[in-house]
Amino acid sequence: MENNGYLKPEKGKWYKCIKTVEMKDDGEIVYIEGKTYPSEINGCITDEDGDKNHYWDVDCDTEVYFAPIDETDYEKALKKSKDDIDDKISKRKEYNLKCLDVIKQTIEKYPDWRFMQILYNMDLCEDRFYEESVDTFKNLPKN
Repeated sequence: MENNGYLKPEKGKWYKCIKTVEMKDDGEIVYIEGKTYPSEINGCITDEDGDKNHYWDVDCDTEVYFAPIDETDYEKALKKSKDDIDDKISKRKEYNLKCLDVIKQTIEKYPDWRFMQILYNMDLCEDRFYEESVDTFKNLPKN
């Protein structure tokens, strides 16, 4: 809905972010260009953190950051998103094995590294690089 030349978000409508929104006070990115967001409360657009109460008023230049999405565009975006997810799920095993191949190559290159150290150095896990491989294996869930 247009009000005095600015876009006022309406509950139940969706909006496409046309310019990334960064908070002035702390630099947090709350909306990302190209993504779509719902309005679950009049005057608000749900942000990246899931905050439904992110209010937009006349001083916020809402139209600079968002464009309303008509239902046809929204349905197309939703279908594309679902298709992308389905495609990724269908390739899960294939890519799990590819991930293991990359890990195996790293093991061959650095045979003295502990398993958790390998994962940590590949940015795949938290800081547990000190854990010995035998302990990592013992902590694996049993099938």
